[in-house]
Amino acid sequence: MSRHNARFKRSVVRDFLSGKGCSSREVADRHGVDHGTVRKWVAAWQAHGEAAFRKKSSHYDARFRLKVLQFMQTKTLSYRETAAVFDIRNPTLSVSGNAGMIRAESRHWSVAAEDDP
Repeated sequence: MSRHNARFKRSVVRDFLSGKGCSSREVADRHGVDHGTVRKWVAAWQAHGEAAFRKKSSHYDARFRLKVLQFMQTKTLSYRETAAVFDIRNPTLSVSGNAGMIRAESRHWSVAAEDDP
């Protein structure tokens, strides 16, 4: 369960995007959250709008996981950027290429699949 509700997240994002020239650290300090959290919420809002703060599934099938990991590797995106693109909850993935393998590991994910030739 999220520690912060959607209304709170929207208020933090609006504060950051208000044009007052405040950094994510300043906004984070005002609202009592980590500045990385502010950046994550802003990226999610910019990519998905109101849907960014709706309850999300934490169960993804292997095909979807592989698609996400291949996209991340192909586009050389960070974990947060990839999570924002796919609107997924947990961006803590690790990807490593080893003998034609893509591997993802996190608390929720574990996928290994051959790269397509």
